[in-house]
Amino acid sequence: EGTPWRIENGVLYGLNKRTWIFSAKEYGDFVLKLETMITRGSNGGIGLRFPPDGDPAYTAMEIQVVDHEVYYGGSSQPNQRTGSIYDEIAPSKEVVKPAGEWNSWEITCRGSRVMIVLNGQKIIDEDLAMHTEPRQQKGPALAKRPLKGHIGFQNLNGSITLRNIMIKPLDDGEAGFAP
Repeated sequence: EGTPWRIENGVLYGLNKRTWIFSAKEYGDFVLKLETMITRGSNGGIGLRFPPDGDPAYTAMEIQVVDHEVYYGGSSQPNQRTGSIYDEIAPSKEVVKPAGEWNSWEITCRGSRVMIVLNGQKIIDEDLAMHTEPRQQKGPALAKRPLKGHIGFQNLNGSITLRNIMIKPLDDGEAGFAP
C-alpha cells in the first residue's frame, strides 16, 4: 500500500511518481520482450543492466519511453525520444504508436551489442564498445557502463503501463522466456 507501482491481472502500472522498480536478479546477456503504454505527456523508461544505486540513465542504460511532443513541448532531441538510449543514441526511425496505444518491444543485449526492435522494426543495433567518449556530463561513456545488472522500469511523469514482460537469459543456460 502506498507504493507508486501496482500489479493487476499481470499488468504493471506506474502511478505518476518519480520512481524506478527493478528486478531482484541481475542480468548480463538477455532478450527482453514487453509491451508499454503511456498516457499523454508521460515520461518513463526501461532500465538495462544497472546497479542498485544511482540513476540508470547515467549509470547504465535507459531506453526512453515518452510522449516527446507534449513532455518536451515539441523541442526534444532525437536521442530523447521513445526508443533512444536516453541522451546517447537516437533511434534510426520513429515507429512509436501514440499515447494510449500499446507498443511492442524486443530488446537484445549480448556483450556490448544492444539491439532494439519497436513495433516489429529495428531502430537501434549498436556496439556500445565503440562509444568511448561520454556524451553526457552525468555519466561515463557507454563503453564503460556495466554489462550486467538489474532490469527495471521508470515512471518519471504521468503514467506508464507494462504488460507481457518476459525475459530470456542468454548467459546462464536457461531455456525459453520467463515472466
